[in-house]
Amino acid sequence: MCLEAGCGACLVSIKRKNPFSLKFEIGSANSCLTLLFSCNGYEITTIEGLGDKKLGYHPIQKKLAFTNGSQCGYCSPAMVINMYSLLSANDGHVSVKQWKYMSMYRIQTNINAMKSFAVDAIDIEDIEDLSPKCPKNSEICKFKCRNIDGENAWYWPRTIEEIFDIFDHIIDPYMLVGGNTAHGAYRRPENIQTFININNIRELQQYHIGNSLTLGGNITLTNAIKIFRSVQNIAGFEYFEKVADHFELIANVPVRNMGTLAGNVMLKRQHLDFPSDVFLLFETIGAKINVLFDKAVQNSYSLKDFLYIHADKFVIKNFSLPKLQNLKFNSYKITVRSQNAHAHVNGAFLFDIDSTVINSATICFGGINPHFVHAKETESFLKQKDISYEHILQLTFLKLLSELDADWFLPDANPTYRRYVACGIFYKYIYLFCLQIKLILDFAVASENSMKIVLFQPVIKREALVQCSGEAFYNNDLPPLPNEVYLAFVQAKVVGAKIEIIDPTEALLQPKVVAFFSAKDIPGVNSFTVPGYITLTEFEQIFVSGTVLYYDQPLGVIAAETMSAAVKAAKKVKVVYSRYSVVPKALEGFKEENYLFTCKFLKVQQNRSVSLLELDKTDWGRGRKQKDPR
Repeated sequence: MCLEAGCGACLVSIKRKNPFSLKFEIGSANSCLTLLFSCNGYEITTIEGLGDKKLGYHPIQKKLAFTNGSQCGYCSPAMVINMYSLLSANDGHVSVKQWKYMSMYRIQTNINAMKSFAVDAIDIEDIEDLSPKCPKNSEICKFKCRNIDGENAWYWPRTIEEIFDIFDHIIDPYMLVGGNTAHGAYRRPENIQTFININNIRELQQYHIGNSLTLGGNITLTNAIKIFRSVQNIAGFEYFEKVADHFELIANVPVRNMGTLAGNVMLKRQHLDFPSDVFLLFETIGAKINVLFDKAVQNSYSLKDFLYIHADKFVIKNFSLPKLQNLKFNSYKITVRSQNAHAHVNGAFLFDIDSTVINSATICFGGINPHFVHAKETESFLKQKDISYEHILQLTFLKLLSELDADWFLPDANPTYRRYVACGIFYKYIYLFCLQIKLILDFAVASENSMKIVLFQPVIKREALVQCSGEAFYNNDLPPLPNEVYLAFVQAKVVGAKIEIIDPTEALLQPKVVAFFSAKDIPGVNSFTVPGYITLTEFEQIFVSGTVLYYDQPLGVIAAETMSAAVKAAKKVKVVYSRYSVVPKALEGFKEENYLFTCKFLKVQQNRSVSLLELDKTDWGRGRKQKDPR
């Protein structure tokens, strides 16, 4: 499994009670990211629980299998569980609008199989509501226990006041547990050993509609979308239709079912390079985030200001989203695929415009650099400008391009590409809203029968049913063999430098680590190619033995008894690089101050080596001197 909510192999259907509405909600979730002790009171159905060859297959499993939708089969359980959860949550009736965003992969056979349930909805019997019982006294669980599991401590408060009572008694790093979906993007720090489950706190999941829309911090992205759809016809809230459309592009269905508004914004606060869509949209519309620092102390911040507050123990209570009268809002997200991917660049724009004269402009981008939010110079330039004049339009984009200071932090896309993508989506907004040009798209619609050419009856793949029921065997399902070990690459980080020393001492002292191998341990030639064989013309190194040729080039492997131990130990290997022996072609023509590497580096004199430990003491940050984030 991927352990980052990507493949869908571990998907389950969860039924849980919403503490605000007191109604049961059903949705799919990634078990690889859902912490076990946060599942108190959940009713969980696995892919095996839906059906198998012994008990018989579920209609959804059969439909996907018999329409050749299983493909390789690895993500087929995700398709089935997603649709099962969607049908269960909607009394067996699913619209095309609901199912079109559920598929992780845009494969036509998957779409055909799932679409059939929107056209011919089946009845799914509701499972009886079960109240969880306490294993200690058999009474109804009140979720207020404290549990210590080895080194970890768990708490289940029922009110915000109880959270602050817990804060008064803990000194260690802690985590407020909502959906834990952030762990799929950025691994949780290993020093966190105190977990506070906040999924049963009513105040954090309530919402209120008035002059503004107030959303509790622990409302899931899925429920936020439902709320946006329910208010989008109210005067001043029409823009929520666009917000809901954008939310449906975040991650995937299981992640949205578990991930929360506050959790998404907190991830942005902890990792400024994270292109958070929630942060971007809320900042653009002028939303306020209301934060509790004590039982009675509450402060409101803009989303951007919240990123830089200095506090350790606090609770995001809710978000206040204003009404927008006669303002033009839209947002865009450019990714490698339609879902389950971070944006190369995302943008949101809000204009107060009178005909073609702009009274005020809000222009926000994500994915430019960690501290970039507003295109301030362009916003200021556009005030009281008539955008219909060509020279104004040209000056606008010159101004925007000049302030888009995109960084280069692998594996992000090229900075020049990201700058022009940002200009492109801004032009799209200008084109659609400010110039009021109507786009007419003609689609050639062919009848369903004319698209089909049936020669013979379709051949059903023999393994389709076992793939759709989770019974198929993959590498992860194979039992461990005697003396089996797992390998994790140790990778080079400085392109063009020469490897002087590789020191695995600290890594080899880690528990369950067996060995470390590098180029010197390879018998014979350090190459996995043989020149002269078929079309091969030169040797290709297995491990770096001299100059680093490309970023993340393997320089060795750690062997360990578990995968997690191998990955952890690989990060402990110390590498000493020399000065650059060659200038990478990708950097030719760049000024020295613009060199951007994912690891820290320092210009050194000839024949002097610098270790990564020394580099950590410099102020070069991500390859350039740090700027004032404001």
